[in-house]
Amino acid sequence: MIWTLLAILLWVVLGGFISYYGDLQGRRWGKKRVSWFGLRPKYTAVLITSITGAVIAALSILTVVIVLPPVRDVITRGEVAIRDNKRLNERLVRERAQAHLKLSQETARLAAQEKSLAALQSSIGPMRLQALALSSSNRELLARKKTLVERATILQSTIDNARIEIVHLRAAQTRLVADNAKVQGENQRASDSNKDLAKQNMGLSRENLEMKRTNTDLVDERQKLLNLKSDLQTQTRQLGEAVDGLKSAYNNLLDANTAERDRLKSDIARLTEERSALEKQKEALSTQIEDNGHQFADAYVTLRHSRLVARAGSELARVTIDPHTRPDRVRSELLYLLDDASRAAYRNGARRGDGAREVQIVSKQIITAAGVENADENASINALTENLMASSGPVVVVARAVNNSVEGEQALIELQPLAVKRVYSQGEKIASTVLDGKRTSDELIAALLQFLQKDVRDAALSDGMIPRIDSNTGTPEIGVSNLGELFSLTERVRRFRGPVRLTAVARADTASADPLLLDFRLERSRSK
Repeated sequence: MIWTLLAILLWVVLGGFISYYGDLQGRRWGKKRVSWFGLRPKYTAVLITSITGAVIAALSILTVVIVLPPVRDVITRGEVAIRDNKRLNERLVRERAQAHLKLSQETARLAAQEKSLAALQSSIGPMRLQALALSSSNRELLARKKTLVERATILQSTIDNARIEIVHLRAAQTRLVADNAKVQGENQRASDSNKDLAKQNMGLSRENLEMKRTNTDLVDERQKLLNLKSDLQTQTRQLGEAVDGLKSAYNNLLDANTAERDRLKSDIARLTEERSALEKQKEALSTQIEDNGHQFADAYVTLRHSRLVARAGSELARVTIDPHTRPDRVRSELLYLLDDASRAAYRNGARRGDGAREVQIVSKQIITAAGVENADENASINALTENLMASSGPVVVVARAVNNSVEGEQALIELQPLAVKRVYSQGEKIASTVLDGKRTSDELIAALLQFLQKDVRDAALSDGMIPRIDSNTGTPEIGVSNLGELFSLTERVRRFRGPVRLTAVARADTASADPLLLDFRLERSRSK
């Protein structure tokens, strides 16, 4: 900065010197009446003065460039520095827009995580019920296992008793076989004795016959024992098959119980791991929700203690776009609308944020040929320009506040296009009421205000007038009330000194985007 001031001061001094020296040379050569190139002495003196000044100026600039390096840099690199500055400013604007977009994405992600937390919390209950159902099923399986073990114990005891009985039957069979052998030996000895005593045993034939009968009875008894042995073997085989079937069923039940127990253990382990993960996620989300709660509380305290700049839905500015307007003209009108809204917000206490204005168009998603894309302020203006170009009639674009903005922050707005249509013709009736001219001025003013703010406004809104939302009260307004005209109308009503019908009519042809200008007609009324 010092070198620049020094260079400027040096140029001022040199300019004075050039003026003085050039004039001196001009007068000097003028007195000599010198003529160059066939010019008159007067013009020759002017030419010499101009050449002298140009030479001195060139030498001065060359001297400053050589002596002062900062000035040389300004002269040689000034344009490059200006272009670099513009490029850096544009990059800074893009980075700020990207940061704002990332903030919006993080906000959306937080909302998605909150929804996921709610879904996880809602799914914990069914998982707990499933765990209880699995525990109940496990208890039932354990009870069935206990019953099967008891039944197996009873069958085992029955098998043991049957085996003992088989052992006893086998011992009895052994004794019967020994008795049969003894009987056969005795029979053989008797046969031998009978042969030996055949000649001498004629008298003992009766005893022999009895012995045969006894032998026949023993044979029958032996056959019965053999049949009993076969029956016992059949029963033993059936009992063995039944025991094998019970053992197989018992082993199958043990395998099924083991598999079910392993599956239950794996399910319980998996549910435990999921529960632990859910608990951790719940703790993380709880921490995040707590942090968001603190941020929300801070924002709420700030909102409670700060003055509102713009209420949600309030209008900051509006502009009407005629049909068939050129795209560059439409874009210029939209930028002028943003400037008007920015000035209105600045008057209310808003300040600049990331952008170059006190207001900023809220980021949103728009539908393009490539699909759904996130739109910043420039993309929103381009999309709105295309929509307005396709309109066949006039359209009013209203800049409305998206949410409540407090003093010292940037106001978020949206541009809302509304079709403009003809609503009232000149002299057309809007609303009417009956007033009493005998009432006091204060009562008449209150009644007139009620008529204008209720009847006239409701009628105009139902007929299609586009209201202006007041930034302080948030109520829709149609036009602006004139206090002088209101007092004059009160005096006119009082002159009737009785019932008066007051009719509000349109003062001129009015479209939906125009302010509603009213004329009032008074006529005496018979009804009260």
